[in-house]
Amino acid sequence: MIEGARRQSIRIARGLAYRGRDGAARVRRSAQIVDAVVRRAGPAGVGPLARRAAHLLGPRRFELEEAYTLGLLDPDLPPGAVEASVSKREMIELQARLNPNEFWYLTEDKAIFYRLAEALGLRVPKLYAILC
Repeated sequence: MIEGARRQSIRIARGLAYRGRDGAARVRRSAQIVDAVVRRAGPAGVGPLARRAAHLLGPRRFELEEAYTLGLLDPDLPPGAVEASVSKREMIELQARLNPNEFWYLTEDKAIFYRLAEALGLRVPKLYAILC
């Protein structure tokens, strides 16, 4: 029993150490993104861009990396383009309402979904490759 508890505590410690490294890497990446965005915006553009970032990361539920990768933190991007964007979290929630859980394996595996759509006679783009 004591040996089992010891092994379990070692597993927990390893998991916490991994999460700590992952968290540190995420903080470093966030700092790089903020630095790049601030340099691009310049002193005059920091305020409006900070408000946009707060809006995206708060009510719109984007992740910082996601907003940056999609170009939503570009100071030259028109506000309409920002409002027309959808975060991954929002998209997943919409998909969950449309795709019942029992069909998850059909809707999330693109190779299976493509073959199913094709078999049902739905028009789908030509499939050239599936990368795993």
